[in-house]
Amino acid sequence: ARARQLIEETISLDPRYAHAYMYMGTTHIQDFLAGVGKSPKESLAQGIEWMQKALAIDDSLAEAHARLGHLYTFVNRHEEAIAEAEKAMAMDPNSAAVHYMACLVLRFSGKPAESIPAGKKSIRLEPFAPGIYYGNLGMAYFTNGTDCEEAIKAVEKGLERTPDGMIVHFMATTVYSWCGKEKEARKTAKELLRISPKFSADSFAKRLPQIHQKDKDRITEALHKAGL
Repeated sequence: ARARQLIEETISLDPRYAHAYMYMGTTHIQDFLAGVGKSPKESLAQGIEWMQKALAIDDSLAEAHARLGHLYTFVNRHEEAIAEAEKAMAMDPNSAAVHYMACLVLRFSGKPAESIPAGKKSIRLEPFAPGIYYGNLGMAYFTNGTDCEEAIKAVEKGLERTPDGMIVHFMATTVYSWCGKEKEARKTAKELLRISPKFSADSFAKRLPQIHQKDKDRITEALHKAGL
């Protein structure tokens, strides 16, 4: 609510400042991900609308293209999502945020092999990358079905960077469980429940935007195996 108030003040001062519209859209993405908006459908619609407003003002805003692509994955517009992500990377090849979003979009949209380089580049471009960047890379390896060693290294770095992040613990639990690290998976699952006591593996998996049901099923299976 405070963020939106500040953004509204920004827009009143400069109605042509595209970043403000992009960040307003981002608040609606957070509503959706946290499950605190009036409805998931409305949060996504609002997020898309604000991103499109930002791009109507400044179509060269690469991060807005990447964030719009992320939103599109949640409404099953995966081809458009990929196009937005690829456009964003071409427009701003030195943006860590753009490559982080592109990694999300590509792994959600059935292109996990392509998501790995994007995830790696997001970390290379951001020397103090938050844990979610590393967790994202770990999940890219998971979705691609290859290289447990690299996936574990990534999520462990993520936990180190963001020790109280719910999403990071979800990612770490998934990777540990998939890689047969049962003890570690149960430990991170326990921490996940400490951070988010109402977390449900089944309800969370239903909201995931993966284009392939088999990817959702693998995540759900991994979480169940860890005791969630």
